[in-house]
Amino acid sequence: MCELFAMTKQFGIADLRAEMGKTLEEFGVILGISSKGHMSTIERGERPCSLGVALKIEELAGGRIDAASLCDDVRAARAVVQHDPANSGQGASESPDSGADRIGESMEDAA
Repeated sequence: MCELFAMTKQFGIADLRAEMGKTLEEFGVILGISSKGHMSTIERGERPCSLGVALKIEELAGGRIDAASLCDDVRAARAVVQHDPANSGQGASESPDSGADRIGESMEDAA
């Protein structure tokens, strides 16, 4: 089973960009990144991206790419939301992405 997992390629930024039919430059413009080189380093996982860019990538990917895997700020915020006692009364029917939605909404409100 571990061998199968190792052989399974995870859907990533390059896959999303190819699926959208965009060049690095075009995809960067969508994300608000003006440098092809900067976009390339993010795509290869050599550089983390900002909270806003990570959330936009997650949105464009329909959740197939987790923003928390791209940005430490998203990971930390989701950990806080997940462990917040105010959230403990929520039922199991709530989707795991609902915390991400609240984070994304609060970022939109702040903008």
